[in-house]
Amino acid sequence: MLLHEIGHWFTHCCFQINRAQRKEFFGYQTKDIKETLAQLTVLWATLGLINSRIKDLREIMDYLTRRQSRSYTQYLKLGKRYTRMQTILSRYIKLLVMGNCDLEFLIMNNKKPNPHRTY
Repeated sequence: MLLHEIGHWFTHCCFQINRAQRKEFFGYQTKDIKETLAQLTVLWATLGLINSRIKDLREIMDYLTRRQSRSYTQYLKLGKRYTRMQTILSRYIKLLVMGNCDLEFLIMNNKKPNPHRTY
């Protein structure tokens, strides 16, 4: 899906502040984090939209997600919390600054990021 691919671009090319550092750390991010953010971008792009095409898009995404590998399904752990876009993006930026790959912190299962780098 195009929105998923735009999500990859959005999460590593749209930073203005400390762009070089963040872009470098993006390269170290795990596949779980990269795919979680891309999947979330699809959901975020459709937040608040209610029509049959959006409903179809979400049903297609749900169908495809159930057939994907682990990395593509991690966003499901958020449940309804996926709507907390600003919090998730703030956590992602924090991980980029720290050079950390803590998926559990990103998806709000940990209050503080694991201090150990995972790359």
